[in-house]
Amino acid sequence: DDRIMAALAYASQLLIPLLLPIIILISETSKQRPFQRYHAVQSIAVGIVVWSLELVLFVMAWTALGTLILVLCLCIILPAMIALWLLPLYYAMLAYNGKRFRIRGLTQFLEDQRWL
Repeated sequence: DDRIMAALAYASQLLIPLLLPIIILISETSKQRPFQRYHAVQSIAVGIVVWSLELVLFVMAWTALGTLILVLCLCIILPAMIALWLLPLYYAMLAYNGKRFRIRGLTQFLEDQRWL
């Protein structure tokens, strides 16, 4: 089912980033299933953005380690990291419901590059 594969493309970002969306894209049926392809490409982009932001937040927390700033950073960085980790699950729910949604800025960039 297209909706299940689209949802798994996002949900898989939590455990094995980029693997399942790439498999969906290189599969033979990808050209015949535009819904799956749309969400696989968007999922790859979401995965790259989320993991990059997670890395930046982790480095910020690590550099603040051992200082008073750490307490302040943890109040901001930890919730931000949790929210970024849960974001692919939200997109997975939308894709499973059959929605072809746009992510502000990211979807437009992907369309400008003709990846979508």
